[in-house]
Amino acid sequence: MSIIMRRRFLILKIFLENFSYLTMTEWSTIYGGKKANQSTSDLAEFRRLPFDHCALSLQPFENPYCDHHGNVFDLTALLPFLKKFKVNPITGEKLEAKQLTKLNFSTNAEDEYHCPVLYKVFNANTHIVAVRNTGNVFCYDVC
Repeated sequence: MSIIMRRRFLILKIFLENFSYLTMTEWSTIYGGKKANQSTSDLAEFRRLPFDHCALSLQPFENPYCDHHGNVFDLTALLPFLKKFKVNPITGEKLEAKQLTKLNFSTNAEDEYHCPVLYKVFNANTHIVAVRNTGNVFCYDVC
């Protein structure tokens, strides 16, 4: 232990012999507890992966395939991984190439992915579903 840690330990030991509890202020200022002004920039924030990106390579996909959990992969990134490890890179379960479903996305004139039924362009907040038998991709919009 470092000298500072020994000193804190001795102070804490003496304090606990005289008192049976610590106040929140004592813990945060004297004994090294969580500081109120601690910045959140140190912590990594969760960012959802865009729907048109591979879950393995984190790059936009060219040949989209999907497992039965709904994870979308690019075939060129997934095949070498499957040959080497034979597991799903997200869940760790066994996975074979024949268990994947090829996804068929529809594009509009601006080359954006959209729903072929409602013609709504997919964005980050669109609930997207795929039919397992055909691989066709639609937006799940209940009217």
